[in-house]
Amino acid sequence: MVSLADTPTPRGSTRVGVVLLVAVPAVVAGAALATVRYRHFFPSMVDDWAAIATTPDQLWEFLTGGGPEERRYRPGLVLWSLVQWRTFGGPAEFTAAIGWNVVRLATFAAGIAALTLLLTNLQRGRWADAVRLAVAALVPLTLVTVPGFAVDLTRFETQEPLLIGGMAGGAVLIVAAVSATLDRRASRRHVIGVVAGLMLWWFGVLQKETSLAVLAMVPFLWPTFRSERRRLAEVSRRGRLALTATAVLVALPLAVMLGWTTRIVLSGKLVYDTEVDAGAGLLAALRTQASLAQQVLGSPVGVVLAGAVAIGAATLLVVERRLDWLSLGLVATSLAFLVFAAESGLVVSRYYLPTMACLAVAAARAASMLRWAAPVLAATLAALTITQLGEADRWTEEWATADRTRTALVQAAASLRAAGCEVQVTGRNVEFVSALSVLMPLARESGGDCRRGERFLVVIDGETAETTTEADPILAACLPTTEVATFDKPTATSTPLATIFRCGA
Repeated sequence: MVSLADTPTPRGSTRVGVVLLVAVPAVVAGAALATVRYRHFFPSMVDDWAAIATTPDQLWEFLTGGGPEERRYRPGLVLWSLVQWRTFGGPAEFTAAIGWNVVRLATFAAGIAALTLLLTNLQRGRWADAVRLAVAALVPLTLVTVPGFAVDLTRFETQEPLLIGGMAGGAVLIVAAVSATLDRRASRRHVIGVVAGLMLWWFGVLQKETSLAVLAMVPFLWPTFRSERRRLAEVSRRGRLALTATAVLVALPLAVMLGWTTRIVLSGKLVYDTEVDAGAGLLAALRTQASLAQQVLGSPVGVVLAGAVAIGAATLLVVERRLDWLSLGLVATSLAFLVFAAESGLVVSRYYLPTMACLAVAAARAASMLRWAAPVLAATLAALTITQLGEADRWTEEWATADRTRTALVQAAASLRAAGCEVQVTGRNVEFVSALSVLMPLARESGGDCRRGERFLVVIDGETAETTTEADPILAACLPTTEVATFDKPTATSTPLATIFRCGA
């Protein structure tokens, strides 16, 4: 059982700031060195184009109480995309998008580091404090160097970093303000902190429906709430009103998300058209998610973190004969995130990020309660971080190389259009067909090698199992004569990414 009295005091808050000043720039710099995306100045045909094309209209629908997507409810993502792509000259100016991506990464790292500090503030002493600070810095560093996560953090539209960073950072600021109120030392600084915390919390929760996984933590908070009854009884009437208002504002975005998610589930229009049957179907999907984690992430981080949590919890139970309910709650929340991932039917790296983040914080907390375990965990995380760096660099290089090929396709098509030629697009890759039309106007290309009035057709089939045939009406109307250019994927495949034809009709 833990009391809010164990949360950081002003002295601890200063240390939080020190860690964030050290850890966050290190995380950002490490990620920038590990990826080539920061030297790639054009929006991607994967996801970026959709955010550019749809965000303004979607935001208006959210503000008027609607939901623009039948299968999703993601107002936080829409707001972030609007900021990322529609400020400081975007989307034509790509530098702003890169800067906002660094902010996103810093939010994720700061939130996780601060939450780790909050939940490991159980031992005193200079050595214990130093180890605790090291663990808090290493938790986000370990996560961002996981190869699969390195690619996800390179991409601009991955929602999980802001979901985690917003909710974790918001929770830390809210808990600090609540603790100050219970201690009857709340000040204007704490009022500002709780307002900022609620904004971050709302922003994180409303990123996507999987934020509801945090509800799995609620039963495990009861021992903490029970331990605060005496301090709560001593709070003034004004303080109780403030605490009640804060609790309502914390619950409100979750209630909104729960309502929209329930509506989506009842409609039967689940994300990615996948509906996992209850019972054996869901269990099988969970087993698949767990068994493929190391392959998809390119790292044994899941095994390492789960082992650290299990060893810490078992040792605490056997040696000290007690359970740590907050650690168990973090594990339950990590499993709830995994259930959401299993329901989607997709096994992709970004869906593991919330699960691994919860396990990492749970491992840090369990280790902090056993004095000998915290240095061992710090050394383990440091070793894992170092060993992952090479693969993280290779994975992000492969992703960026593939994205440069897609960018070259956009630029080639845009140069033909800039010369006054007509450019049409078709193909089996529906996303890339739509993306090309959105991104061509953003490419600053001079006139290409064509005569004004000539017609060209871009056929995009890459990354699909099918190819466009003569039955396609756009291809048939083109009557292609010659191939102007072919864009192959970096890896050997039977189908090129795209081919540009000169039309004969």
